Amino acid sequence: MRKQQLYIIFLFFTLGSFSSAEKIEKVTKWTKVKTRNGIEVYSRVNTLSDVKEIRVETTVEASLSAMVYLIKQAEMQPQWVYSSIQSKVIKNYNNFHWVTYMISDAPWPATDRDCVTDVQINQLSDSSVIISSNNIDNFYPKKDDFVRIPFIRASWKFKKLGNNKFTTSFQILILLGGSAPSWVVNLFVDSAPYNSVYNFREELKKPQYKNIKLDFLK
Repeated sequence: MRKQQLYIIFLFFTLGSFSSAEKIEKVTKWTKVKTRNGIEVYSRVNTLSDVKEIRVETTVEASLSAMVYLIKQAEMQPQWVYSSIQSKVIKNYNNFHWVTYMISDAPWPATDRDCVTDVQINQLSDSSVIISSNNIDNFYPKKDDFVRIPFIRASWKFKKLGNNKFTTSFQILILLGGSAPSWVVNLFVDSAPYNSVYNFREELKKPQYKNIKLDFLK
């Protein structure tokens, strides 16, 4: 069933694309759409896309260094980012800024997708971090085997609760494009963010993350 859902979503990628360049962003209030395994999923309408914007929230028991470390290890993303089959850093500016290239699996007969994102860390305090990702154009050559995702805006937010626990929020807006009914896509659009956050939380329970310390964090 999950593969069938992804097939529907990714098939719509193949039907065309449109630009958000001339659109004015307006949003509605967040609405809770799912609670499962200690994870809450919210959605809202955003005028930049026909697909709903998604926010996923949970509590993660790990250090701030461990969470930032896991996100910075791009080559490890296929272990926990839903549908990711390859990821790598293609430009590293410094500890707080880099560019990632990722390939995502799309069930046959849809074409696999790829994307290039500029990633930046903003540490607000010793207990709060925001990691933002935005797609960038003309930075990395397009490949005939993949369809380049035209728009992504995503962020991770970590805020300390105490006792090595953090509220964790992942928010994403993707511009899918195409002429298929958006209501069909929106039936399944929260699946990938939910599963990625669940996998992120579970990955951090492994012993290798217990003693990680990133010196560049406060």
